[in-house]
Amino acid sequence: YNMALFYYKKAHKVLVSRNEKNTSDYASLMNNLGCVYKKKSNYGAALGYFYKSKMIRERLGLQDTRGYGTVMFNIGQVYSYKNRYDTALKYYLMDKRILDRLGRQNTRGYAYLLNDIGLLYRSKRQYRKALNYYKQAKRIQAYLGLANTNGYAVLLNNIGSIYKNIKQYRRALKYYMKSKMIRDRLGYQNTSGYAILMYNIGNLYYRKLYKPCKGAYYLRIVVRIDKKIGHKDY
Repeated sequence: YNMALFYYKKAHKVLVSRNEKNTSDYASLMNNLGCVYKKKSNYGAALGYFYKSKMIRERLGLQDTRGYGTVMFNIGQVYSYKNRYDTALKYYLMDKRILDRLGRQNTRGYAYLLNDIGLLYRSKRQYRKALNYYKQAKRIQAYLGLANTNGYAVLLNNIGSIYKNIKQYRRALKYYMKSKMIRDRLGYQNTSGYAILMYNIGNLYYRKLYKPCKGAYYLRIVVRIDKKIGHKDY
């Protein structure tokens, strides 16, 4: 990240020397700088650059462009990291409206955005809304032929967790198991995501379906993965 910052700041000096601070190139540079600071978890600096990018694009009348939507998403993501879910949702929905106007509904990026909106609604304990967005994302990913990917498996796990939240435990198990099958086919058994899924299945069997032996089986898998990849909080 430090190398990226070095070159972005050199580019910044060039654009400033050319008096190009009110251009789409400069707005893109501000967004790129924000992304680097976001990766470094410096959220204050990231937001500062994202808002600069936003303001420039607005002055240029670029609100109905993919670039503007990307900035809205990035701002929303920073707020989600800061657990400011209402503000994050506001910016995610702005990005969604732009993609809708541009006719980008059947794209991978749109599906990922719907999943992220679902995550926010789940954090706000609005489970039915979360489920609606997850299922929209699922339909798009299936349409795009992504039903055998880790991203699709993550989405199925998310749907399973919503069904657990609303006490539909058998449906929750169904989606967890579908997620497991995909990850097994992909060879993703020794990952933190797989451990989280095993924990979800084990916990569901143990605490909600009252099958402690099955629950213990899956929880032992979590312990084995822990030893291979290091301790994680599940």
